[in-house]
Amino acid sequence: MKKNKWYLVAGISVLAMAFTGCTRKENVDPEKQVTESTIQGNESYEEGKMQTISGKEIEIAKENEKFAVADAAGLAIVFPDAWEGISMTDKSAVSYNVSDDNMMLLYFSEKIADPELEKELEGKSEEEVLKVYQKYMLPFIQLYRGDEKSKRFAELSKDYQKYEYLGQWNDDGYYLMYDEDFTADKYSEINDADRERLNKMMESLDSLKENIIVFSPEKTEGSLGETAIGALREFDVKDLDGNKVEDISFETYDLTMINVWATWCGPCVGELPDLAALYQELPEGVNLVTICTDGLEENELAKEILEDSKAQFKTYVGDSGLNPFIQQIYSYPTTVFVNSQGEQVGEIVEGALSKEAYKKEIEKRLS
Repeated sequence: MKKNKWYLVAGISVLAMAFTGCTRKENVDPEKQVTESTIQGNESYEEGKMQTISGKEIEIAKENEKFAVADAAGLAIVFPDAWEGISMTDKSAVSYNVSDDNMMLLYFSEKIADPELEKELEGKSEEEVLKVYQKYMLPFIQLYRGDEKSKRFAELSKDYQKYEYLGQWNDDGYYLMYDEDFTADKYSEINDADRERLNKMMESLDSLKENIIVFSPEKTEGSLGETAIGALREFDVKDLDGNKVEDISFETYDLTMINVWATWCGPCVGELPDLAALYQELPEGVNLVTICTDGLEENELAKEILEDSKAQFKTYVGDSGLNPFIQQIYSYPTTVFVNSQGEQVGEIVEGALSKEAYKKEIEKRLS
C-alpha cells in the first residue's frame, strides 16, 4: 500500500502520540505583547481566494497537497514552495493532524520508508509497531488558537523549543510553536539527512507565517438533522464494487454505528484497524458500517486500505444521493449512531478513537 503509507502511519501515530517536553528559549515576553494587535481573518472558509493573517490574498483548495486545513479550529496553512521536493518525497514526508484549537505538522523520517525496518516489524503487535514509529514521526510546528495563559497552551507548548504570538482576531490569540534545534533529544533517532531537510524547511519559516490563514471555526451541531439522516434511509447508495444498495438497513439493528472517512485522511485510515477489530466484538443488535466519501474517485485505494485493515464491515461510497448527509460532516473521521428507526442517538463523535473508546460510546447509547 505504498501510495497510502504516509497517511496510514500518521493516523496511527496521532492516536497515541507522546513526546518529551523541551526547554523553551527566546520566547516573546507575554507582558510585552500588545493584546490589541490584530491579524487579518476570514468570516468563513471558502475555496478560492482568502486572506492570510498579513492581509495577502491567496488562492487555496483543499485538494492541494501543499495546503492543510482544520475546519473545526478555523486554521489553514499553505506550505512554502521551498518545501516541495524536500517534504513530500519517497524518503520523507510532512503530514498534519488537527483538533478544534490547533494544527500540528508532523515530519516523517526517511527511516519509516526503510525496507529493513518493515522487515523488523513483521509479526509485531500494533502497540509495538506504534512505539517504534513514534521515534520517527515528530511534531515540529504547531499553530494554536486560544489563550496563552490556559492549561491547554502549556500542554501544547511544552513539546516545542519556541513559540511566537502572531496576533489576535475575534477575541482569540494565535500562536506558532516550533523547533529549530534538530540535534535535541527529541530528534535523537533521526539521521543527518533528516536534520538537513528539517533545517531547509525551517529556513522558510517566514514564508510559512505569511501563508497562515484564520477563519471562523465551523461549528458542528450535536445532531445532523432529519434531512441528513433521511438521506441514508431514502436514497440508493452504492458499495465499493458499484452495486446499488436500496438503503442502509437500520431496522435490523438496535444501534448502527456509521463511520465517515476518506482515503486522504490520516487519522481516518489510522483508526480502521481498530474499527475492524471492534466489528468482530460488537454486542448483539449493534452494527457498524462506513462511508468512504472519495470511494468513487479513489476506488482501488479505498479497497486496498480496507483490505490492509482486515475490515469485514460494509463500506459505502459517497455519491449525489448521500450529499445531504455528507454535507453536514465538517471533519474526518466523524461517527454517527442511529437506532432502528434511523434516528440519531447521542451526539456525533468527531476524530479518531480507539476500539475501547468506541465500545464506551456504544454502551452509552445502549443504556
